[in-house]
Amino acid sequence: MTVEFEAGSRVIRFIKPAAWDFMELTDDWVPTGRAASALCFGSLAQRSEESRQDHPDAVAQTSASCVRVFDVNLRAPFSPAK
Repeated sequence: MTVEFEAGSRVIRFIKPAAWDFMELTDDWVPTGRAASALCFGSLAQRSEESRQDHPDAVAQTSASCVRVFDVNLRAPFSPAK
C-alpha cells in the first residue's frame, strides 16, 4: 500500500500482489490461534479467494475468551468512494 498526496487529497493505492493475498491457515498456525488472547483480521486480507476461504476457519480456532477485532477498510476501490 502506498499513500500519496495529490492536489491536497490523500490517495491510497493498494499494490497487488501483497502478502495478505496469500494468507493460509496451516496446521502450524492452529496451536497459535488456540493460545491467542486477541486476533485482529481485516477486510483487505479477504480480497483474494485463497485468504477469504481461510478467514472463518482461522477465527474458529480461537477460544471463546479471545478478543476478535475486524478491521474494516472502506476505501476505494474496495468500497464506493464518498
